[in-house]
Amino acid sequence: MTAVSEAFNNNPDEVISLKSMLVNTDMHRLTFDRYMSKAINEGLMIKDIINRYGITPKGIEYLISHGIINA
Repeated sequence: MTAVSEAFNNNPDEVISLKSMLVNTDMHRLTFDRYMSKAINEGLMIKDIINRYGITPKGIEYLISHGIINA
């Protein structure tokens, strides 16, 4: 979720692309896809029909509770 946090911090939009998250990690693309699927299934992220990603309130709470961002 650190890559997600950085991508949102560097982008003023409410949604971000996979590419904007991948530049913030050295994780393999397929591993990252699996990770994002898990985040979506857990309700931390959403994905729209054109493959843009958004973060949910639950996702923001996850970032705060894990010390990734400050409250």
